[in-house]
Amino acid sequence: QKQRLATLFPDLVPDEDDEEEDGPGLLQWAFACVRSRAFFIGGNYFAFVPFLDMANHAEQPNAAYRPSEDGDFIDVLAVADIESEQEMFISYTGDDPETYTSQRLMAQYGFVVAGGTVADRVPFEAVPEHLQSATLRLETIQEVVGDKAWIDMMSRKRNHLYAVLKSLPVSDTSTAEHIDGEVDLARELLLQTENALAAFPTTLEEDGELLKFSQSKQNFPLSGAIEFRMQQKIVWMTCKSVLSGYLEISAK
Repeated sequence: QKQRLATLFPDLVPDEDDEEEDGPGLLQWAFACVRSRAFFIGGNYFAFVPFLDMANHAEQPNAAYRPSEDGDFIDVLAVADIESEQEMFISYTGDDPETYTSQRLMAQYGFVVAGGTVADRVPFEAVPEHLQSATLRLETIQEVVGDKAWIDMMSRKRNHLYAVLKSLPVSDTSTAEHIDGEVDLARELLLQTENALAAFPTTLEEDGELLKFSQSKQNFPLSGAIEFRMQQKIVWMTCKSVLSGYLEISAK
């Protein structure tokens, strides 16, 4: 975002080497405010809505908003029963939650959803050319995952596992070509997974301690960043578990 703004408005974005600049410039601050605080109200219009922008996000919100009929106000409506003194939640993703990855939520709003989102994916690199037509067997992955976890995943209760399944090259067919390359493909993807996990500077346990510390200091930006890193690790760890199990079954 900073690079794009610097390209479009070079005179308004401070130089990173400018020692007099402390923090983002006014354009960056204004852009961040609009992106994280403005509400889409239809057509090509966005608006700042005082008080409504204090509402937190929930995947299953109990409230929604819409412009009033005369267009002068924003109406807030309950979409579920709300008890007295119960917090009101809205959805930041609107009617299109599958476009909001954890990375997008982090970049736009500074937080991630516990358990990940249905839009998350594993960022694999391209596999070698001789493996590009190979796929993994769906039935083997189902055997690795198990019936209960599979049902939970399809019910959107295990988004980390869902991210792995949607990222793996999977087929429910069993042609000879797929059989020939599936083990090598699983090994290649497992190697990428192990390299990704090794690249993290901290362990999941260390991040857990860092998160407790940042929360105790009410350092919410740091807490959000740590939670985002933990989400990334959990997805990669889930991927490692699935691929390792796949290779164990394939070796039998």
